[in-house]
Amino acid sequence: MTVKYTRWLRSYVGHQRILQVRASGFVRDETGRILLCRRADVMLWGGPGG
Repeated sequence: MTVKYTRWLRSYVGHQRILQVRASGFVRDETGRILLCRRADVMLWGGPGG
């Protein structure tokens, strides 16, 4: 969900819980290493997803 949509939804439902569904996957190479992405906003590592 975009930030704009999330703000609109929050203005509609107030402080009620919002469930957001996301998907992610892991990319592995032939040696078993997993691709990780470093988030620019909080500098944490995690799997690619959206």
